[in-house]
Amino acid sequence: MGGIAGLYTRFERVEISSAYATWESANNRWKVTMNLKNTGSADATITGLLVNGKPWNDAYFGGNVSDPSLPVSVPTGQEKTITFYITKGGGFNAGVSIEVKLHSASGQDYPKTLTLD
Repeated sequence: MGGIAGLYTRFERVEISSAYATWESANNRWKVTMNLKNTGSADATITGLLVNGKPWNDAYFGGNVSDPSLPVSVPTGQEKTITFYITKGGGFNAGVSIEVKLHSASGQDYPKTLTLD
């Protein structure tokens, strides 16, 4: 009976072990790196990226957010890295805090706040 219950209670749990923005002066942008680990019992797939509550490719950003490496599959027990870029301007400046939220195929959200240094 316990084995059958285990089949139906599998879940994803993605932990963001680190998230940081590195300034690339030659490109006038920040490279945002997010390191993930799936500590759940089911594989996870990250399919969406929101910045300050809006999809990364929202026209509101005017092209300031680009190139997320999505979708990203994060198998149980494994680590993966997601990177994307934020161009300076349009409200994105040094010292500004942003909220980044990763959205999975199963409907889970994983938020993280970081500062553009």
